[in-house]
Order: sequence, then C-alpha cells, then structure tokens
Amino acid sequence: MKLTVVIPAFNEEETIAEVISAIPKKISGVSQIEIIVVDDQSRDKTGEIGRSLGATVLRHRLNLGAGGATLTGIDAARKRGADMVITIDGDGQHDPKEIVKLVQAHLESGADLVIGSRFLSDSLEKMPALKNFGNRVMNGITYVFSGKHVTDSQSGFRLFGRRLIAGFDRFTTSGYEFCSETIINTKKMGLKIAEVPISTIYFEGRRGQNPLNGVNILLKLIYKTVTG
Repeated sequence: MKLTVVIPAFNEEETIAEVISAIPKKISGVSQIEIIVVDDQSRDKTGEIGRSLGATVLRHRLNLGAGGATLTGIDAARKRGADMVITIDGDGQHDPKEIVKLVQAHLESGADLVIGSRFLSDSLEKMPALKNFGNRVMNGITYVFSGKHVTDSQSGFRLFGRRLIAGFDRFTTSGYEFCSETIINTKKMGLKIAEVPISTIYFEGRRGQNPLNGVNILLKLIYKTVTG
C-alpha cells in the first residue's frame, strides 16, 4: 500500500520543515510513503525547503487557492500510483504524527474518506470562538448540500482512499469550498465517510480560513449545484 502525503502550501517557509520532518517514516499496513508539497506560487522559500527535505515539489505558476493546490497534489499522487492520499496543512495546524490515526481508520473501516475532526477532540477549547462558530455554520451548510452530517466539514486533514481518488474528475472548486465539495461528491458517489479525533492546534499569527468566507463558500456551492 502506497501512501502519499500532500501538503498544499503558500508562503509557509517558517513551518513547512517541521511539518515534513514530523511525518511518520513507517506506518503499519503501508509499504511506501511519499511526500508531495504543492507550492501555490509562494513568494518565499517554501518550495526550496520542501525539496531539500526530500519531498517532491510541484509549483503553480499562478496562485490557485487551497482547493486548487490540493487537487494538483491528489492528481499527481493518483498518477504516481498512490493507494491512499492524506492532505495536511503546511502551517502546522495539524500534528503529522496523527496521520497514523487516519490510516488505521481507513484500513479497519474501509472508509473512502477519513476526516480528522477537531470537534471530536478534548482540546477543542483551543479553537478561537469565532472559528468554532464559523466551522459549525459550515457544517450546517455542508449538510444541506450533501445530506451527510460530519462534525468537522472544514478540516483539511483528510485521507482519500483509492475509489475516491479515481473519481477526482468530479471536483471543480479551487478555494476553501473544496472541503465541502469533497463531502458532497463522496456522498454522491455512494462512498463511505468516517471521522477520527485529532488535536486542535492554533498559533497566533498563523493563517486559516476566515469565518466570513462562509458566505462566499455558500454562493459557490449554490452555483456549482445549479450549473452541475
């Protein structure tokens, strides 16, 4: 079983090294681990650092957003024969050691999409109140469009199984709405979704999704639904 870890990154030179270095070198049930950094037109040394640490670095000529960078990484992983893909943010908001949790859940349950949920964690109080509220609103919006309730629809820490990877021609969004679109399409494809608890990690000054982006995401999901 080949696992590819995809790290979409934009100007993450301060954190990308610690993220890559903390990715487990061996995982039970996995024979090969590959790391792909998608440098989304960074203006710093994100790509250079990733390459120096042995990651495959793909660089966008234009900034395509978090969803676009994730799609680029997953498509590359599919073409390189990945059986599983895990996406993890490059800003340090996820603990790479918890990759093992997602892999175990996939192997044991057969879930095609495994979401690392901050809302199942006992450290949820670390999440800023506004982000907590915004994420809960997005959970509701995602449920309306997908008919599937998940506790953390906006988590970027996810595992994609082989069947879901094969259906990535269905994905069209490039911004943060990609998180919701993944759940919508997984449900449409009749595939299984599972969640596992992950740590809630926040550092002052690090970027994340602005809760006010929810309006923009909602409009884009409506447009996608209307246009097919």
